[in-house]
Amino acid sequence: YWGVVGRIVGRWPQRREGIRVRAGLELGYAPNTQTAEAANLEGDADGLAWDIVVSLMDFLPKHSIGINYAQTGAGWLLSPQFRPNEELLEIRYIWNPRRPYFPLLEFRIRWREDLERAVGSSKKREEFDGYLRLTWEFELKRWKPGP
Repeated sequence: YWGVVGRIVGRWPQRREGIRVRAGLELGYAPNTQTAEAANLEGDADGLAWDIVVSLMDFLPKHSIGINYAQTGAGWLLSPQFRPNEELLEIRYIWNPRRPYFPLLEFRIRWREDLERAVGSSKKREEFDGYLRLTWEFELKRWKPGP
């Protein structure tokens, strides 16, 4: 089993501060895939996988938001992030104050649905989930032995 993957990413304007747009496209193809029967599908076990991401960075100081849309055919078995036979839409928000003792806040909502219905299922599998994460960085004082 093998696949070919290409990725392109760009950011405009090319600076580190202020509002920026970052966009990326990733495309993968596996020419030798499992059969639809082996994948337990009524449809096709396609080896095509693609993903497009668009992020608006620092739309407010230290605030960023991004949208990710992806489709992964049932024959694409190489991704640790995307499941085979899946369509995904994800929105992620990050607040990163970049100051000592302030938390990084990350919020994500995600919707997933099967591209092809599994054999014996009355409908496609569909999931909706989300998370909220706070990350604090801190340093413990180093203990030094006495004189």
